Amino acid sequence: MVKKGSVALITPCYNGEKYLNIWFDCIMRQTYQNVEIFVIDDGSTDKSAEILKSFENKFIDKGYAFHCYSQQNGGAASAVQAVLNVIETDYIYLYDVDDCIYENAIETMADFLNENANYDMVRCNGYYTRNLSENKEGTFYTSDRLKNKENIFTSLVKGETVNFPASYMIRADVLFGKLNDRTIYISEFGQNMQIMLPVAYSGKCGYIDEPLMEYTIREDSDSHKGGYERKVYMTDGYTKNRIETIKMLDMSDNEKERYIKLARDACALRKLDFMYEYGNKDLYFREYKRLKAEGIIDKNAEMKYLRRRYKFIDFCAKARNKLVRILCKR
Repeated sequence: MVKKGSVALITPCYNGEKYLNIWFDCIMRQTYQNVEIFVIDDGSTDKSAEILKSFENKFIDKGYAFHCYSQQNGGAASAVQAVLNVIETDYIYLYDVDDCIYENAIETMADFLNENANYDMVRCNGYYTRNLSENKEGTFYTSDRLKNKENIFTSLVKGETVNFPASYMIRADVLFGKLNDRTIYISEFGQNMQIMLPVAYSGKCGYIDEPLMEYTIREDSDSHKGGYERKVYMTDGYTKNRIETIKMLDMSDNEKERYIKLARDACALRKLDFMYEYGNKDLYFREYKRLKAEGIIDKNAEMKYLRRRYKFIDFCAKARNKLVRILCKR
């Protein structure tokens, strides 16, 4: 029989009062037993700390070890860093307070790692929801190309692969073997790249083609609020997370330069899309030409440009896509 590996569930919490009951219920419904909970109140000014402490006995009654820490507000990455040195479990699983995990989420991912020793991490599919709505807006992965990738380092660098908390689980010993003194890059722009990239660099990632969670798109969150300037600011921040994490990895200088360029190019293409989406079309066309001259434009960006520049090409592309959908239903 396969030994059940232990899972550290890590949750940073800042002013999560209105989400904590759902977070608690999701964990209490989990079917996997070997779980240790690490929650960090990141300087909340609401009743988060009080609510979290009220859960302790119920978690213990379920058989889960429960550790609740408090710190001054420093962001999710600093909250995760605060517990990395005390974790002694086999696996690490990050779970945000405002998302929802299904009852078999931890068991399904932990069992995959229990049964597949040659994989260092695993990711799953999931649903998008908006502002805690019950209406699902689609799944994370629809492309077989991304589903079937086992070496996802480059995809993570380029921002092609989902990296939401609760959508992945990693082997703790592999992560700690890649980090110097179990230290990650501290940033206001989250913690997932700092956890996933070191493991993905030289390890294989499994994939479970089953929705195991719901990622909540909150209109008031840092990731989604604001206009063009805010989107650019956040994109630059997430890109810096990737770059600074790459700098910390044990790889040659040439490799670092290559991957850092990939991250910067992907960032430039993402900001190019923002120009068009937010109505800066003249700027978009000028910037496209500049990036084209620098060799940064890929096939996907080129097709977007052609569809935006020439309505006939856009019409043909839409007609083709509609025909494909009709044929697929037969």
